[in-house]
Amino acid sequence: MLSSAAARGCRVVVLLGLLLAVLCASAAVMPGFQARVKFSKGRLQPIVAAAETAAARIIEHPRALIEVPYGSQLPFGEEMNSRAGGLVAVVDSAGHTDPNDIALINVRAWDVDGPKMLPVMAECRKKGCLVILFASKKGKPADAPLDFLIDNGGGPGKEDSAMNGIANMMNAWLWACEYTAALTRHGKYPGVLMSIFLPGAAEFDKKLQSEEGRTFLGDWDKPIPAGKLAGAYLKRVDKLVADMKSAQTRQQIAAAAALIAARLRVGKKVGVSTLSHYMIGDIFLDYQTKWTPFNSPGQANTAFAENLQPGDLLLWIGYVGMNSPYEDYGKFIRESKTDFIAVYVPDADPKNNAPDAAAVVEMHWVVGDAEVPLPFPPGKMAPVSGIDQALIYRLIDEAVGKKSG
Repeated sequence: MLSSAAARGCRVVVLLGLLLAVLCASAAVMPGFQARVKFSKGRLQPIVAAAETAAARIIEHPRALIEVPYGSQLPFGEEMNSRAGGLVAVVDSAGHTDPNDIALINVRAWDVDGPKMLPVMAECRKKGCLVILFASKKGKPADAPLDFLIDNGGGPGKEDSAMNGIANMMNAWLWACEYTAALTRHGKYPGVLMSIFLPGAAEFDKKLQSEEGRTFLGDWDKPIPAGKLAGAYLKRVDKLVADMKSAQTRQQIAAAAALIAARLRVGKKVGVSTLSHYMIGDIFLDYQTKWTPFNSPGQANTAFAENLQPGDLLLWIGYVGMNSPYEDYGKFIRESKTDFIAVYVPDADPKNNAPDAAAVVEMHWVVGDAEVPLPFPPGKMAPVSGIDQALIYRLIDEAVGKKSG
């Protein structure tokens, strides 16, 4: 029989072993994501059911919209709002009071996000909204005010938060696809936005992003079967997973991580910034590397010089090349005299790329940023770029930890 001291020692060893197992499991980015994809593939029916209920509500109340509270749930709110390939009916709930709206709510970790999102859900329910929650079933309060739960397959706590966020994003796009298909079974189709990088997009989107356009429902007489659009999106996600595991991507991420680890070892600052939807919120959450995230959209002319010095290093998560049509980020990054790593899809215009970057990590989608074919305008919906960017960010974070350990 063990002495009490020996027993305590055994318990410590066991607890340390369990902690190490948890840390290792949470650090394995690609296996973790693949497990979430598999989980969602096996549980499409709740997504379809939530989409069909939402579509029926919109048919009955065609002035209603899809509320995605913005500030309380970044980065999810940023990902779903005004998005290439996204539903134009999505709006921030601030100031919007239609009782027949659909509310999409995201909880990454119940211990972190639950206290702020449960009151948001309650307010939506009080108003009359149909509440669809993207979260872990584990840890969900029994009295959480919701109509549908789309389970992300993860744990309830902060250790799963980053991957829960990515899974919630993927499931929200699956829901958007199935909501679109469900509307066609009522003889309608929704307004879907085009990427600003496509010819004619400005005119197309302007019509939709008006008071009348937000509630646009076009007539359609060819119903899309349940599961078809979600299946197409999941097939595209499978290709993304394969691309992420390619030798080229692994080498690019390893090179970026080596530069970051080396700069940190000599006491230099590593900054992280982005112009991309999901990442505007995600760069500030759940990372391990001792880098410094900061905002730059709308303040590119000052943000880089204020946050970085010559000799520091910037991880810049771009979009198509370095810049957007609205701000010349590359110009101000270079003027700050900092070294930089660029993450982007190469632009057809070489002037928007970065041959002078210390390293480049290429994303795995093409201009247009919508992946699921549609038989009506604009011809495609549902991007994977947000998933792509989030996985690259987490893979670099993971790789820096291995090089620093």
